[in-house]
Amino acid sequence: MHTQKIKNNVIVDESMMKAYLLDYWRSSGYISSSTLVINELTFVGLSRRIDLALVKDGELIGIEIKSELDTLKRLDGQLEEYAAYFDKIYVFTTEKHYERSREIATRSEGILVLKNNSIKTMRRGRKQPIRDRRSFIKMMRATDLYHLVRKNGVKPSSMERKSLENFASKLPLYSLREAAIEQLKKRFTKHSDRFWANVDSNIYPLDIMELKKSECKKLTASRDDSVSSMIKNGNFHKILNTQ
Repeated sequence: MHTQKIKNNVIVDESMMKAYLLDYWRSSGYISSSTLVINELTFVGLSRRIDLALVKDGELIGIEIKSELDTLKRLDGQLEEYAAYFDKIYVFTTEKHYERSREIATRSEGILVLKNNSIKTMRRGRKQPIRDRRSFIKMMRATDLYHLVRKNGVKPSSMERKSLENFASKLPLYSLREAAIEQLKKRFTKHSDRFWANVDSNIYPLDIMELKKSECKKLTASRDDSVSSMIKNGNFHKILNTQ
């Protein structure tokens, strides 16, 4: 198995840990260039950003990272909130935080530790598929929900999110999962592909920069703001014409 070594006496920050973990998983065959990698993902209604998210074979995987520079004050609340949005969750931490992480994390959450220049799986955790329709609904933006319910034969009279969520909540769970994952792919595939294209023999912290917000994302955000304004002003019919 091919993994890079970590130099002694180096304080490993979050970006370094992201790189080491992705490098480790890639070299072990757990992930590949077909895996969608998302940096710092936030969903509607989620007050926190998870450090890394993966979409792998239709499975949603979340990774919370605790480096030497972090504390564990918020970990219990973070894991409780993330549990609604991911099929499997991992905590990736250092030796410094391992014992406390083990106490906080449930048996469902995997724990990996950066130890002696390598990554060790201390708890494998287990997959718990998302069963709540609301979780998938909150992964989607209002425009995504609008087009989803129209695709399923419903013609909303409003772009008001609560109304759209009500329509979407009546759809089959598998349809919501497919739609939510498809929207994630539309939003993040470009950045994930650019990340994988830049990866050479190892994954380095600099490679993680390809997953961070870019000028392209700013333009997308600007367009989304315009869409939000259209919704706020009641001009939701214009959205359909722009698609």
